[in-house]
Amino acid sequence: MNAFFDGYVHSRTTLKEFVDEYDNALRRMVESETRADFDSFNRTISCISALQIEKQFQVVYTNAKYKEVHDQFVKMMSCNNSHLKSEGAISTFEVIEYVAVGDHLIEKTFLVYFNEDELEVKCTCALFEVRGILCRHSLSMLRTKKVTTLPQRYVLDRWMKDIKREYSKVKSSYDAIGDNPHAQIYDKLSKGA
Repeated sequence: MNAFFDGYVHSRTTLKEFVDEYDNALRRMVESETRADFDSFNRTISCISALQIEKQFQVVYTNAKYKEVHDQFVKMMSCNNSHLKSEGAISTFEVIEYVAVGDHLIEKTFLVYFNEDELEVKCTCALFEVRGILCRHSLSMLRTKKVTTLPQRYVLDRWMKDIKREYSKVKSSYDAIGDNPHAQIYDKLSKGA
C-alpha cells in the first residue's frame, strides 16, 4: 500500500473508513506542509560557504529542499577537480571525491562537462537529472570557474518557498460544510432529515 496511507488504513478497512482516513491523511499532509512553509519563511539555515550560488538556493528554496542542497555543499569540500580539456565553449573536468568507508578513503572519479556559453553543466553522477539538485561535483567545478549565479533551469520552481501547491486547494470533508451546498444536502440525506 502507498506510504501516504501508512498508519491510516489496513487490508480490512471499509470504504467509509478509507474515505474518512483519506481525509485525515490529506488534512495532516496539508497542515504539515503549511507548518513547513511557515518555517521556511521564518527560519533560515546558515550557508556552509561564502558562495553566491549557495545563497541563491538558501533564499528561494524551502528549508527541507535547501537542506539537501546544503548537504551537497558540505560534501563538495571532499572534492578536487582538474581541467582535462576544452573544445570550443565546452570544458571537461575530472572531479575526484574522497569518500570514507570505514577507516579507509576511497577515491571516486566523475566527469563534469561545462558549456560556458550556455552556463550548462552535466555530471556523470546524474544527480540533477534524478533528484533535481546540483551535485557536489558540479558545484566544485562551478566554484573553480568562478560562476556566481546559476541560470533559472537549475533552481526548480517546485521547491521554492513561495510556490502554491494545488492539492492544498482541494476541498475535503475537513473543510467547513457550511460553505458547500452539496455537502449540506449530503449531510441532510445521510441523517435522514
